[in-house]
Amino acid sequence: MELYEERKKKICRCGSTMSGKIICPKCHGNGFVYTFNHDDRKKQPIDCDYCKNQGEVDITEDVINDLDDAGQLQ
Repeated sequence: MELYEERKKKICRCGSTMSGKIICPKCHGNGFVYTFNHDDRKKQPIDCDYCKNQGEVDITEDVINDLDDAGQLQ
């Protein structure tokens, strides 16, 4: 649990822990992502499964671990 609190502090530059929601790191708040359709050579929007089309996610240990694994946690 201590590691979880340490990672939450990394997100907030002011040093306090965060709770609540953050913008979805997969769709960047849009609620959808683009996929490339090779048949007609066009990008098509599909629903973002990570945030369930909401554009934001609750701050949980899983989300922080995903951000850390992707190198997006500073």
